[in-house]
Amino acid sequence: MPLKGIQMKLPFQIMLSALLLPPFTLHGQQANTTPMRPMEPIPSNVTYAPANSSLPTIFIVGDSTSVGWGPQFAPFFETRKVNVVVAGASGRSSRTYMTEGLWDRVRAHIHAHDVVLIQFGHNDSSGLNDPFRARGTMKGIGDETEEIDNQLTKKHEVVHSYGWYLRRYVQDTKAKGAVPVILSLTPDNVWNGDKMAPSNVRFAGWAADVAEQEHVNYVNINAILNDRYSKLGKEKTRELFATNDKIHLTKVGWQLNALWILEALERLGDTPVDRFLSVRGKEALPVSPK
Repeated sequence: MPLKGIQMKLPFQIMLSALLLPPFTLHGQQANTTPMRPMEPIPSNVTYAPANSSLPTIFIVGDSTSVGWGPQFAPFFETRKVNVVVAGASGRSSRTYMTEGLWDRVRAHIHAHDVVLIQFGHNDSSGLNDPFRARGTMKGIGDETEEIDNQLTKKHEVVHSYGWYLRRYVQDTKAKGAVPVILSLTPDNVWNGDKMAPSNVRFAGWAADVAEQEHVNYVNINAILNDRYSKLGKEKTRELFATNDKIHLTKVGWQLNALWILEALERLGDTPVDRFLSVRGKEALPVSPK
């Protein structure tokens, strides 16, 4: 049964060690912490192919938040043992990542025993059909559909629910013999007094429901980060977010997110990532039972 709402015990001193991370080139991708503008086309020569096809691969699939923490996550792994491919795309929803063919690019390189981290939601609440983004999904996890003549792509399209798209990612990954892990979306930097206000909880709940349906692991990053930020306090948390932005973070903020995600995955126990850890990855994890 998926584990929900994993709680973190990472000391703040260890979090701050992320500041010491040097620039890093991803195994198979060049690290880039500056998200592309929403809806900027992904060049066709970006294939998301791992550098060493003889090694297992950890794929990170998602929107601009995964583009942020993904490059900071990669140094925690030994490149002689595993590829880390950050395949996130800014501005995409679970729907448009698929309809633009980005998922097909990733899927072409997935092999048995790879790990695919799946994190969408921030852009799924957008409109279903407009001439600018047309990236929203239907609410919930059901099989409801809506047929549209897409004003942006000029194509006829059947739009599905958020949960339907998540199931496709999971089922496609399973079909390859790989291990899918669903991560809920990150929280917004909005506060109620001295506590971060709950945000995006519907999407986090729908992600948990799909994980339970599909019997795959789920990491409630939304709840974990909400708890961590609340403990840090409003002012310290504000310094981790980009100016005038309630979703995207500074480099230090993304580094801390990567640390929290690393520990959450390690605590799952049955997700094969801990055997690939680099020295830095092992040092970042607290010594505590799973």
